[in-house]
Order: sequence, then structure tokens, then C-alpha cells
Amino acid sequence: MRFADGALGGASYAAAVARAVERIAAGEVEKVVLARDLEAQADRAVDQRWLLRGLAERYPGCWTFAVDGLLGATPSLLVRLERGLVHSRVLAGTIRRTGDDAHDLALAGSLARSSKDLEEHEYAVRSLAEALAPHCSSMNVPESPFVLHLPNVMHLATDVAGVLADDATALRLAAALHPTAAVCGTPTEAARELIAALEGMDRGRYSGPVGWIDGRGDGEWGIALRCAEVDPDDATRLRLLAGCGIVAGSDPDAEPGRVGRQPGAGARRADGPLDALQRNGFEWHRPDGAVRAAVLVLSGSSGRVESERAALLARHGALALTCRWFGGAGQPPGICEVPLETFTKMLDALQQKAPGVPLGFVGTSKTAEAAVAVAARDHRLDAVVALAPTHVAWANVGPGADGVTHPYRSSWTWRGRPLPFVPYDDDWTPGPEPVSYRALYERSLARDPGAVSAALLHPGPGRHLLVAGGADALWPALPSAHALQALCRKASVPVEVVSTATAGHRVVLPGERPLPPNPARAFGGDDDADREPGRTGLAAGARHPFARPDAPVGSGHAPQHRRPSPGRAGHHGRPGRSPAGERPPPPPPEAGADPSWSDTATPESAARLRGLAPVSSRVAWVSGSLGTVWRTVDGGRHWLDVSPGGDAAALEFRDIEAWDSRNAVIMAAGEGEDSRFYRTSDGGAHWTLTYTNTEPTAFYDCFSFWDKRNGLAMSDPVDGRWRLLRTTDGGRSWRVASSAGMPATLPGEAGFAASGTCLVTSGRSDVWLAGGGTASRVWRSSDRGRTWRVTATSIPADPAGAGIFSLAVRGKRSLVAVGGNFNTPEVGTDFSAVSTDGGRRFRSGGDLGGYRSGSAWLPRRLGRAAVVAVGPTGSDLSRDGGRSWTTFDTSSLDSVETTRDGAVWASGAAGRVAVLRTR
Repeated sequence: MRFADGALGGASYAAAVARAVERIAAGEVEKVVLARDLEAQADRAVDQRWLLRGLAERYPGCWTFAVDGLLGATPSLLVRLERGLVHSRVLAGTIRRTGDDAHDLALAGSLARSSKDLEEHEYAVRSLAEALAPHCSSMNVPESPFVLHLPNVMHLATDVAGVLADDATALRLAAALHPTAAVCGTPTEAARELIAALEGMDRGRYSGPVGWIDGRGDGEWGIALRCAEVDPDDATRLRLLAGCGIVAGSDPDAEPGRVGRQPGAGARRADGPLDALQRNGFEWHRPDGAVRAAVLVLSGSSGRVESERAALLARHGALALTCRWFGGAGQPPGICEVPLETFTKMLDALQQKAPGVPLGFVGTSKTAEAAVAVAARDHRLDAVVALAPTHVAWANVGPGADGVTHPYRSSWTWRGRPLPFVPYDDDWTPGPEPVSYRALYERSLARDPGAVSAALLHPGPGRHLLVAGGADALWPALPSAHALQALCRKASVPVEVVSTATAGHRVVLPGERPLPPNPARAFGGDDDADREPGRTGLAAGARHPFARPDAPVGSGHAPQHRRPSPGRAGHHGRPGRSPAGERPPPPPPEAGADPSWSDTATPESAARLRGLAPVSSRVAWVSGSLGTVWRTVDGGRHWLDVSPGGDAAALEFRDIEAWDSRNAVIMAAGEGEDSRFYRTSDGGAHWTLTYTNTEPTAFYDCFSFWDKRNGLAMSDPVDGRWRLLRTTDGGRSWRVASSAGMPATLPGEAGFAASGTCLVTSGRSDVWLAGGGTASRVWRSSDRGRTWRVTATSIPADPAGAGIFSLAVRGKRSLVAVGGNFNTPEVGTDFSAVSTDGGRRFRSGGDLGGYRSGSAWLPRRLGRAAVVAVGPTGSDLSRDGGRSWTTFDTSSLDSVETTRDGAVWASGAAGRVAVLRTR
């Protein structure tokens, strides 16, 4: 086979990438996918059957296709529709594998942390979610991608799921999604035009949908990637095509090589991390019918392959994977510093074969320990079934790769670092055989409380089913299960403990055979007693232990909704990518449920926190008086003080915007030079002052971003017009925007720096702002603040402190305005207004329970028109888009925001931060 350049050679393609990066920097597009082709010439006619067989064998995790001379193996599922459930897989962000397991693990980690690849992936996920949203009643869009391992490359991947809300067929959904940002770019039309200008070729059917549809409208459609077209007039000629996503951080010199490395028909299979597992008894057990769940099933310190248990779960509808995970060829000889990534790779394999279904981990003893530890770090897991669990990480059992057992080391590592562990009490002396080791574990726990505290296994967000025997003679499984249950409840994680007083360590599930006695080791219990907790556990464990927490039992997977806008849902449209390993939120309140606020564990403080920037259910930033800035990365269980300090210690940080756990911008509100902006890119360890106001009459109230680069900040009027600042580099610099396209304000008209929501952005270019004083008016712009229109509302205004304090926007048309008079906070009559045409007209809304300073649209599962408003005298809920309100809480809050994954955060006086729960 001979190869030649197609429309563009390597140098020409690099030049096209450079021009694309220039256009991205100019703000014309956010991402564009540039493809190139290669011409292949064979000595004789190509046998397409041979190519397809090779593709199917070498890429078992891909969808192999052949349609009228177009053939390939695509890892990208555009859409699958099956009995009302919608699934799609987004791939964007790629790195080549080397064939060296250790090196590939490091490369996977670098891919998962690559800002360039994460940015490219976020654009692709966002565009797909926005396209699916009109057809779905609920959606689940994970906060962070996983790394999908293929034989010669690794991709960042996100599996999106939804519940169909209309009569769309699989083909209609494919039409709605095509072209995705993964093959075109963002925004779609601008990217399509740029592709036409730069690629210099006709893609043909490359990157188009390929799949099938049945008579009911169900079907499965992939994207024709990594494919070849056989010349219809000459079967010895093929055209190979592949593409690469270009974003602001792309390197023109590197991208041609990245495209050239995409797998083609003749690609060789590389030996990767899973191959060592496969060599040691890698077993798949598939159900006869539909796959209801994908489950990893592993034994404990015996190291055996759990064939019988995996087959049992397969009979109950699970795709089950089991294998030998230590002590085999190429594996650690003992349970000593075993990388938890060993298990996440297995989860990758499961998710690759069964995308979109609930993911579970069934572990026994040491792998119950591993399962809980993995769930805390890999939040794809919907369920952990821990048989004979522990609540701490223990020291090694057996030697490490160096053959050494002492001194003690951790059983586990994560990203190359050992987990804190509890060492064993070497003063303990074993009794006669069969030895009961329970006393060793109990003495070790009592000996070093500090080590126990450090080694606690804090749970991940999935449901935990803990099955333990009261007569366990190996270790204290039942007390550990109760300790782990307490940790789960503290973290609001669904948990159930199933126990039998007479059962031992080796729980037997229904349909399994008991294991033979071990003459050297005592496990406690007996065959009959050991069956009882297994029978009770799988009968009572939420009836289906792998159902997602928000899924009705017996009805399949009902995913949780996530707003598909690029930022905080229905509010600022601020960028919201979260780093890998973030916890999904608790299930949003159901429609009709009574909500309530649950306080997080903030430090004791007198600070009033008006600035609120939740990124996800796990990551959030707050800011406020006394120069205060805090950050959490565990859903509010712990808060880190990341205040700038120094001469900023007395500032009022009234607004904050955040992209993830590392990047944030804060705004200080005040007279003259007290209005400032700071930015951090290292989680608040260091702050850079990026703007200081020098206009004596300016007072900055709030700011908002459309994306990670472009934003506006709003000040009270200067010289008769609102003073606006503009940034095009993510808040690293600011400049005063032209006011030429803005109508004049009225004398005494002003904004309110109360919650960071008197200016809100949405979509690519829409922005609204509001104020009060002498008039309660809403200003709107559809061109990023270059020209404006203004609309009066019925909300009362008063120069003493009344008007519109907060706007909540959903999409381009639905707006709710709330406010009041902060001097009479108990009065809420007439202080809301609603618009259904983007702010061109407002009508009066319902009466509020008092002055309200913050508002936000809630996840659609609470109701398609659910809005919350908060203020110093309480919180109100509207289920009809602001037309009527009901007070559900009377405590004080100032700000409220909804994240893309459905979490609702609020903040206020005395250092309070709360999240919305359901009673």
C-alpha cells in the first residue's frame, strides 16, 4: 500500500491550523475541527471484508461500519434511541498510546488534566447537550470526562443520557445533533464557514451519521470517523480521512501529527494496560437480554477470578467483568501500593462496552475497601456493593513489586501517591490455626487514632450497599459498616447496611456455592448464616443496587437533568467545566416536593457572602465582606480560605465568577479605587490585581461572562450612562466599553451590588442589566453590550433603596426580575416581574415574601418553570415562572445559583452557604 497527501500536505495543514487559531483569538469561533485526507493506492483491488474483519478484531470497543464503499471503526456514538432512552457519547481530546503500560497511565493522566483538550471537550459536550435538550424531559451530562482507551489512542469521553420527551425518532435526533462540535466546531455556522475556507477539500461522507433505524423509530447512529472511502471506479484506491479539534491553545506544528496518528484501516493493535489484566483471567459475562447495568466484580485477598458471582449478576441483567487483579503476570505480588487506576481502567472497559447504563463495583473484603476508595475518586460509579467492608485504608497485605513486606506501606496509591493507611499492631500474637485476625484489626484501630482519622474512606456520591456479618472473624466488618454508614450520611450519600448477627466474613449471594473452609484462617459464620445477608442485601438493597439514585426502580435508567448552557444554569451562562473527579449532585427535588436549605460546614465568620460562583455540586466559590474568598471541592464538607489578604483584606468582594476549582475572578465593590478586579489560576493560592477603578463616581455592582474569555462588568452610571467594563481574555485585563449604543439613564438611577445578578449573560451574545432608584428598568443587548434597548417594569422604585436587585434568565426569552426595598425587607408586594419575549415587555409577577436580592431558575425536574428567590427575610419558590410565589424558608440568604448538574447553592450573612434539599 502506497500513501500520498490529499488536499493538504503536512505544512499546508499546519498553516491552516495557524489561521484557525488566529480566527479563534479574534473571537470569530471558539473551536473548529479541521480534517485532512490521505490517498492510498493498493497493488490489487481492496477486499472490504478483510478490512472490516481487521477493524472489528483490532477495535472491539468501536462501532465497525460499511456503507456503500465507506468503511471504518468509530468510537463515537452520535445517538442511540431505545424505548424512550437516549444515549450519546462525546469524544474530543486525543493522545497517542505508546504500548508501555506505565507510560500510558501517565499519558492518560496528562490528557485528563490538559487544559487544551479539556477545553475542546467542553465545547463538544456543551453543543451536544444544547441540541438534545429540546427533545428530552431530563438529561444526565457528567461534570467531567473519562479517558477512553483504544488500542492506539486515548480519548476524553463523556456519555450523555436522556429521557425522550417528544415523538422524535433516532434519525430525527441524529439530524438535530449533526454536525456536533466534535466534527465541526462552536458556534456551528461560524465553524462550518471556516472549515470551508481552510480545509480545501470536500469531506464527502466523512464525519456524517452512519447507522440504522427500525420501524418504531428506535435506532443507533455513529459518526463516520477514522474511515476510508473506496473509489467506486477503482477498487485499488482508497481515501483515508481524520480530523482534529482546534482551540485557542492548539499548536499548529503539533496538529498535523495528531491527525496523522488517527487509526486507519491498517492500524496495529498496541498492548495496553488492560492487556495485562486480560492475560490473568479477564472475563466478560453478558446477560441474555438488555444490559441493565455494567458491573465490576472482584474478589478480596484470595485473588481468585469471581466467575460464579459475575455469571450470577449477568443472569440478573448486568454486563459483568471480573479478573485477577494482583499476583498474576505483570502484577504486584501482594496487595501493596496497588494503583487504584487498576480498577478505573476496568471501569473504562465496562463503560466502553455498555455506555449510558448504571455503573457498579461489587467488592469483597480488600476490594470492598478498594471500591469505596475508587468511588470517592471516580464519580462515574452509580453504586458500590461492599461485602465485608472496612471504613479505613489498611497497610499492605503481602509484598510489593520490590518483594518487600516491611516496613508497612499503603495497600493503594492514586496518581502515584500512597493513600494514608492504618498500620498493623506488631505486638499482636496470632492464636492457633485457623487464626482469627479480627483482634489484630481491632487493636490496630485502637492503637493509633491519628492514623485512623487520616485513613478514613470518605465515600463518593453513588449509593453504597454495605453487607456485613456480625460474627466476622477476619476483621470487624459490621462496626466498619456502621462507621462507613455514618460517613455516607454526613456526606448525604445514599447508604444501606444489611447485616446478620451470625454471619461471617464470606457473604454468599443467592445462587452461589459457599467456599470451602480454610484450615489456616478463620472467617466466622457458617454456610447457612453466610447466605442470609446476601439474600437480604440483594432483596432490600434499593431493590436494584445498581439503579441510579434518581431512577425509579423497575423502570430502567431515568437520568438526572443538567442544564446544557455553558455556565450556571439559567443564570449567568458562565463557563463551568469542572476538573476530573467531581461529585455529581444529590437528586434535584422532584416536582411538587417541598425544598429546604441544608447548611454546609463553613468556618465561623462574620463575613456576608454576596458573591457566589458554584461550578458544580462539588466545586463552589464564595466571596464577601472582610476581603473573604472561600472555595470547596467536596460539596461544602470542607472550605478553604483563599482570600487575597494584604491591602484587599478590608474590601467588599460582592461578585465572583469561576470556571473550575482553579480559575476564578473576584470583584470588589466600593467607591473609587475600592472597586477592583482580581484573578487566580491556581485555586486562590495567588491572586493578581487586574483592574483598579480610577473614576471617582463609578461604583461597580456585578459582572458576568459568556464564555471563558468574554465578559462585561457593570458600574452605576457615569456621565448619564451605565459604565461598563469589557474583558476578552478571561478577566486578565479590562477596558471601559463604549457607551455610544446605550440610551441615557435617568437621574438617580443606579444598580445594586447585592448578589452579582443585576447583570446576566446568556448564549453567545445576549446580556441584560437592571437597577432601581428612580426607575426599575431592564436593559437588553443582543450584541455583547454594543447596542442596548430599555424596558420599564411595574416594580416599585425609590431613591432610598428600592428597585430590581436580581435577574434570572433562561435561554433567550424567559426572564424573572425580583427586588424590593432593603430598608423595609419584610415587604414583598409588587416586587417581581416576568417576561417571555426576552425583556421586550414585562408584566407584573406574584407578590414575594419580602425584599429579595437573588434569584435563579431551578432544574427542570422541580418543574418546567420553577424559580427561587432569596433575601434577608426568607426564600420563595415559584412553579409558574414568577407569576406566583410561596415562601418555604424564613432564614436569611443573599445570593442563589443553580449549576449545570442541577445543584442549587445559596450564600448570605454570617458566613452561611447552603444547598437546596428536598424534605
